[in-house]
Amino acid sequence: MESFCTYFQSKNGKMHYYDNKLNKKILLFIHGLSACKEVFYQQIELLKNEYRIIAVDLLGHGASENALNAEEAYSNLGFTDSIVELLSYLKAQNIIIYGWSLGGAIAIDLLERFPETKKIILDGYPPVSFKTKNFENAYLYHETTHLIAQRVLSEVEAFAYVKNGGINANENHTSDRVDKIVKAVLRANGSLKEIWFNSLLKLVGISPKECVERNRDKVTILIGENDPGINMNYMKDHFKDITEFYPNAGHAVFWERPYEIRKYL
Repeated sequence: MESFCTYFQSKNGKMHYYDNKLNKKILLFIHGLSACKEVFYQQIELLKNEYRIIAVDLLGHGASENALNAEEAYSNLGFTDSIVELLSYLKAQNIIIYGWSLGGAIAIDLLERFPETKKIILDGYPPVSFKTKNFENAYLYHETTHLIAQRVLSEVEAFAYVKNGGINANENHTSDRVDKIVKAVLRANGSLKEIWFNSLLKLVGISPKECVERNRDKVTILIGENDPGINMNYMKDHFKDITEFYPNAGHAVFWERPYEIRKYL
């Protein structure tokens, strides 16, 4: 991956991103909270000849800089702003977005705010409503929920956070690959988690549920039925027609079912 990576100077700091620069339809990968673009290493390897692949480290994550203006940058809208800057700089057109967890929320914002977004795929993200404040219906509390907004994590906590996030060693991924994601979680700017969580509680920006309902033909949702943080009944009640449910998968379908995701894409 490294030979295709470079930096982009956004208004809030340098963003590190991967771009194989093929003259093909763009597939943009957006990672989850505290993770990094390398979490998609297998998708990049499997699909690198079929798409122009762009994968970005959000500000405060991975190899990107910590934000110059944290209060502005570390929110769903702030993360979206920085990606809009990057896509505009690249003159990106005809884009499919694959957003995992937090990346799913950003993908929804981009669907409304960046006209060249043609399709979004949400992995491990239930579209909630800022209008009806239905978070408790969509999400389930689990053993690492409290770590989401915790400023500093121990290595043990970071490993538990990654494990519950669906990133585990298995027949497709070595423990070294998991360790890299654990290191990314430990690297993530501590203040960003607090700031992001507080911004979320203010319910500012595009309401995900209503946006998805307006754009059903452009949205597909992938949900692992063993995801510890998502209420399956909520997804079936509201989004069954646009959701693919994966048995024996958790919060990161792309990680646990990489070859099925390749066939899907």
